Formats: sequence, structure tokens, C-alpha cells
Amino acid sequence: MRKHVPLMILAALALSMPCLAQAARDPDSMRTAFGAYVDYDLNWHSADFRKLPGVPNCCPRFEKGDGTGFAFGLFYRLPLERTLAIDIRAGYYGYSGTLTADETTVGSDGFGQPIDVTFRHTVESKLASVGIEPMLNYRIWKKLSLLAGPRIGVVLTKSYDQIEEIVLPADQGVFAGTNSRSRNHSSGDLPDASSIHAAVVGG
Repeated sequence: MRKHVPLMILAALALSMPCLAQAARDPDSMRTAFGAYVDYDLNWHSADFRKLPGVPNCCPRFEKGDGTGFAFGLFYRLPLERTLAIDIRAGYYGYSGTLTADETTVGSDGFGQPIDVTFRHTVESKLASVGIEPMLNYRIWKKLSLLAGPRIGVVLTKSYDQIEEIVLPADQGVFAGTNSRSRNHSSGDLPDASSIHAAVVGG
């Protein structure tokens, strides 16, 4: 009987190996991961101001704008259990945008006849930061997960370019006291801009 014990142990190990291999290949289980990411962003901005602090502008009110940007960086995933992990991303995020507001008033065509004149006020912002995003990653079905967490970043770029132009009528008209169809052009660093970018991230 004793001479068969080693054979019985080998047989038991052989039977257990497929079970261990099958558990290790569970496709729905969270796994450690790391790598790089690159995003192309579509940015939508909501605003509520007439002019930038200390910068002349005749705009009645800026309310919305849009723009594009890029984001890139590194990520690391730390599994906590089968369907839960912590995702940490660190990188660069660009969220620039252009705000515009049209203003229509009545002017003169130069011969004493009233005409509608449309002014377009534009503020183009360049905004970018470097930050970190710790997020909870919850696997809800196969490879589909829900992610949520904060983003904290240091603002690297915060500049603007502003102009006011006559857009209608397209072929005539200048601003009073000038020989130009544009005025109030200004550029530089955004006044009173925050040096910290804080946001809530979800996906």
C-alpha cells in the first residue's frame, strides 16, 4: 500500500491543476494593469460674465462656448476584489475654448438710412493643466465598468485673446471714431485665473 502513496499524490495534483488554471483565467476578474492613454477632447464651456476683470469689452454677456483639446498621460489599475479596482491616471489635460456673443443694434448706412448692425464679441481661452485622477472602477458586466472620482491639477496655461468685430453688414461699416471693423483687441494672461483645476470625473 505504501508504495502506491506517491502515485496517489501525483494523481491528486494532476486533478487539481486544471481547476487552478481555470480560476486564473476568469475573464471577468479585475487584474493589475498599467499603460498610457491619449484622448481627443470636445470641450463645452458655460459662462456668465460681461467682461474679463480690467479688460475693456462692450459685450452684453458671455454665456457659452466650445473648443477642442488633447489629454495624455499614464494610468495604473490596482484590483481590490473581483469586480472592484482603483484606477489612477496622471497626465496633461487641455480644455481650451472660444466664447462668442452676438449683439444687434441699429446703425446708419452713411446716407441717413437705418440698418441693422451685428457686433460679434469673442474671447478665445487657452487652458491646460497637469493633474492626477484617482477613480473607483466597478465592473458591472463582463468588460463594462463604471468609473468615478475627482481630478486635481495644477494649471499650466491660462491665457486669452479677445476681439470685437462687425459681422453684419458684411461689406460696409466701421466703428465710430475709427477706420476699422474691429476694436477692443486684447491678449495676455487671464486676470484672476485660478492656479488649481478641480473637477469630478466619470465614465
